[in-house]
Amino acid sequence: MNARRHILITNDDGIDSDALPPLSEALSTLGDVDVVVPERNWSGASHSITLFRPLRVRATKLRNGHAAFMTDGSPTDSVRLAVLGTDSAVGKRTTAVTLVGGLEAGGARAVMIGTGQTAWMQGVRYGLILDSLINDFVSGEIEHQVLRAFREERPDVIVVEGQGCLTNPGYPGGFEILAAARPDGVVLQHAPARTHYDGFPGFPLAGIDREKAIIDLVCGAPVVAITLSHEGLTPGEVRRHAESYRATYRVACCDPLLDGVDPVLRELRHRFPRIPG
Repeated sequence: MNARRHILITNDDGIDSDALPPLSEALSTLGDVDVVVPERNWSGASHSITLFRPLRVRATKLRNGHAAFMTDGSPTDSVRLAVLGTDSAVGKRTTAVTLVGGLEAGGARAVMIGTGQTAWMQGVRYGLILDSLINDFVSGEIEHQVLRAFREERPDVIVVEGQGCLTNPGYPGGFEILAAARPDGVVLQHAPARTHYDGFPGFPLAGIDREKAIIDLVCGAPVVAITLSHEGLTPGEVRRHAESYRATYRVACCDPLLDGVDPVLRELRHRFPRIPG
């Protein structure tokens, strides 16, 4: 027996389009239909992108009573994902690169915004060296790189590499990334065996709960997955930590280098159905 199809309807002319009710009725005979459309007519808006405010979605109904969701964002918005961490040198860039590769392997168009020296030396196409800039210009340059990547690539997903962490006592963190890139979701990289900040033995690590709370306070973006560094741990210990974090935080959790990023990719496609794959 064939599995029942899951069908997504979207458009650029908004919730009041006359085509939506008959189309939803016709396709409902073939499978389960979700409708996600702009709240107004965006015809002729070209490739505009929602960047400087939160993207909001509201439940509603079509004129025929079919359930639908409408958004105040642009039809061409990319999913913006920030890979932040609970410390510096914890694997954020590696996870960002691995996520981009996994998304592309699944059929999505994905680009990475590098934010540090290593990404620059490795030849990332879009990026900046965050801690070489005068702080007044950091947010503007992050915005510039996100917008440049969008205009040149039209990607399904933009992955922004994090730096330091929000609570790090000595290094630039992710505040400008949260404020300027306006991520739709955050992947939080963590080293379970690490107890103090890298290079700062007198400063205990704040940890996942505090970083999540600050992320929520600063931008309201959900932590959609936790990725792990196996520093100082055996494979069995890493997997036990992953299982514990999945149960505690109810998000995907894995070590990208040990087990790949498929759990994170599934979570992203569940939360953001417009990501192909």
